[in-house]
Amino acid sequence: MPGAEMWNNPLYNSLVNNSRDLLCRMTLIWHAVFFVTLACCVSVVLFLESDSVWAQKIAAFAFAAAFALWHYFLNLRIQSPRSHPFLMLLYVTGATFFTVLLINLYPIFWLMVFLLYAHTFIVLTARWAIAASVFISLILTWEMFLAREFTAENLFAALALGVASVGFAALLGWFIDKITDESDARKKLIVELNATRAELAQREREAGVQQERQRLAREIHDTLAQGFTSIVMQLEAAEQALPNDAAAAQKFLDSARQTARHNLEEARRVVADLRPELLERESLPNALQRATERWTQAHRIAVHTNISGAPSALAPELEITLLRTAQEALNNIAKHARASAVELSLAYLGDVVTLDIQDNGVGMAANGNGAPASSGFGLIAMRERVAQLGGQVTVESAPGEGTTVAVELPIRRQASNGTLDAGASNNGTDSTRTG
Repeated sequence: MPGAEMWNNPLYNSLVNNSRDLLCRMTLIWHAVFFVTLACCVSVVLFLESDSVWAQKIAAFAFAAAFALWHYFLNLRIQSPRSHPFLMLLYVTGATFFTVLLINLYPIFWLMVFLLYAHTFIVLTARWAIAASVFISLILTWEMFLAREFTAENLFAALALGVASVGFAALLGWFIDKITDESDARKKLIVELNATRAELAQREREAGVQQERQRLAREIHDTLAQGFTSIVMQLEAAEQALPNDAAAAQKFLDSARQTARHNLEEARRVVADLRPELLERESLPNALQRATERWTQAHRIAVHTNISGAPSALAPELEITLLRTAQEALNNIAKHARASAVELSLAYLGDVVTLDIQDNGVGMAANGNGAPASSGFGLIAMRERVAQLGGQVTVESAPGEGTTVAVELPIRRQASNGTLDAGASNNGTDSTRTG
C-alpha cells in the first residue's frame, strides 16, 4: 500500500519508541537510585558506624530491607501507578513511615528524603503529590524539631527545613511533571497517528476494492458483454434469414457458436486474471489484426489495419488497454455506426503510442455542450483504462461524417529482464471534440 512506506519510516518508529521509553527509562533510573542509595546507607551503618551497638545496626538493616520490599511490591511492580491513586497514597504513607524510622536510628538515612519526594511525584498526580509533599515536610520538620532541644534557633531551623523541603519538592515535582507531560503528549500523538494509520489503511483497502470492481466491470464489459452482444446480433441475423436462406442462417449460427466459445475462453481468463488470449500468443499488432479479422467475419464490415513506427513489446497493461479499446470501439461501431468501412491505425511514436479507430458511419450529434453524445459505459470504461496509464482519449464526430476514437498513451516498454522502462507519464486526461 502507498501508505505503508509512510508508517514504516525511521522517523515514525523513532517517535513511537522514544515516547514509549522516555518515562519508562526515567522511572527505572529513579528505582535504581533508590535501591543503590538505600544499600549505601545500610553499608555505612553496618561497616562505618563503630560507635553504635549491633542490635541497632540489625534493626536498621531489618527496617531497610522491609522498606526495599515495600518499595518493590507497592511501586516497582505496579503498572501505571498513577491509575491506582489510593494504592500509591498507601505506598507514600508507608515510605514516609520507614524513612522517619530509619532517620531516628541513623541520620545518614536523610539521603532517602530526596528519593521519597521524587517517587511521590512519580506515582501520584501533581495535585496529590503536592499535598503528600506538604504532609511529608511537616512530619520531617516535626521529627527534626523533636530530636533537638526546644530553642528558638532549633525552631527556626526546623521551619526553614520545612519550607526548603516544600520548595525542593515543588521544584522536583515540576521537573518530573514536565517529563511526564511530554511523555503523555507523545503517547497521545501515537494514538492519533495509529488512528490515522488505521483510517488510511481502511481507505486504501476500500480504494483497492473499488478499483478491482471497476477493473472487473471493464473486463466483463470488454469481453463477455461484447461477445454476448455479437451473439445476439448474429442470432437475430440468422432469424431474419430463416426460412428463406438456410445457408446464410447457418453461417450466422456458426459465427455465433464461435463467438460463444471465444467468450467462454475469455470468461475463464477473466476469472484467472490472465492476459487476453490474443496477447498470450501474439504481439499487439498481430493481436489487433486477429481481432479485426474476427470482427469483420462476424459483422461483414471491412477493416483496414495500419501499423506504423517500430513495433516493440510494451508493458502488459498498455497492450491490454490498447486491445480492449480497439475491441470496444469496434463493438460500438457494430451497434451504432451503420458503417461500411473502418480504418484502424496503431503508431509507435517515440515516447507515445497512438491508436485511432475511424468509421464512415452516421456519426453522432452534438449535445448541449457541443460534444458528441457518447456517454455509454463502454466509453467511460475506455477512458478510465487509458487515464489510469497517463493517457488520453479523444472522440471526434459529426452527423453523417462518421466517428474517430483516438487514444494516446505514454510508452512503458517491457525490458528483457522483465522490468518496465517508463517513458513519458503525464496525468491521464480525456477530451471530446465535434467535427
